[in-house]
Amino acid sequence: MVENLLAGLLSGGIIAVALTFYFNRRLETEALQRIQAAKIGELFAKWAKYSGKEKQILNSKELYDYYEELTRMSYELCLWLKDETLLIKIMKRLVLAKDSPQPKELLVEVSRLILGKKRKRLTANDIVHWEVPPPQA
Repeated sequence: MVENLLAGLLSGGIIAVALTFYFNRRLETEALQRIQAAKIGELFAKWAKYSGKEKQILNSKELYDYYEELTRMSYELCLWLKDETLLIKIMKRLVLAKDSPQPKELLVEVSRLILGKKRKRLTANDIVHWEVPPPQA
């Protein structure tokens, strides 16, 4: 009887530890995915900041730093985004390929990838984008 009780407690404890580990790991993975998805938004915001006028606005050092940061963000994205089709779409957008989706459309795709079925109604038109005038010289 004592052996059965000990066996039950031991097996229940192992199951509880395993379930705790599984759910903690899942939460960590989801949190990491959200952080990484936010980096895509950051990349698009940084990329769009100067609306293609960075060469007229930035001095040579600022331009160098700007391109270096965009390159780093692009490379990092290539290392962790699992969906190759989405990755290729994003890279095409960054080089202004004619057949590429708009950034807000890509953000909706990323959102659906991360959140799954929880995100059904969001469209690119629902995402706000402010056109910031370039700084005056």
